[in-house]
Amino acid sequence: MEWSVSTRIAILLARMPQVVAWEADGFMVDAEYCQDGREGAMKGEMKLDLIVHKRCEAGSANNLLACEIKLHDVGRPRCPPLADREKLARCKGERFEYQLAIWLAVPRKVRADRQVWYSEFDGNGLYGRPVQIPALP
Repeated sequence: MEWSVSTRIAILLARMPQVVAWEADGFMVDAEYCQDGREGAMKGEMKLDLIVHKRCEAGSANNLLACEIKLHDVGRPRCPPLADREKLARCKGERFEYQLAIWLAVPRKVRADRQVWYSEFDGNGLYGRPVQIPALP
């Protein structure tokens, strides 16, 4: 189910005017993408739910966003799972150098007490406390 959520978010992002402008510069919005470098080698366990990047290019100028998405059934998630924290820390590291790495917690079912939460990662594997994304009116 995460795949369908990440794909839907990628479709919505790709329609935003800013992202359309990025695409003119060669950036792509990809869901469930797992290739690395000019040769298209597999990233192995680094299959990210959503990324904004220039395909086949490395470095922070070419890697804008790495995002892991998890579905939840709780009112407020406490923290990202260890596997997601490690994966996002690697995204901010020397090999990939993503400018922004975030974790999204999306409710499995729409209810008033279940909101979308996010947490931002730095390059040292540290993350911010999950912050609620305000609901749209």
